[in-house]
Amino acid sequence: MKGKRTNHGYVKAKMHGGGANHGTLGLHFEKRDEEAVKLMKALLSAILSGQKVDVTIYKGSPLKNGKIRITVTTAD
Repeated sequence: MKGKRTNHGYVKAKMHGGGANHGTLGLHFEKRDEEAVKLMKALLSAILSGQKVDVTIYKGSPLKNGKIRITVTTAD
């Protein structure tokens, strides 16, 4: 995606699976987790913008609490 990027949200989630030899990556949210709500709001905002949507998962550098960063962006 080229052009100006708009950030629609940033969340943290626990990751499971998705090791170096796996083709899948799972995200885990606790029951009624505010981070899950933030992710859904960010996705809805991005989709409603009418632009192409990017979801970036930074699994290579987990945070100190073991969670990973996820961003939702669009590009003009």
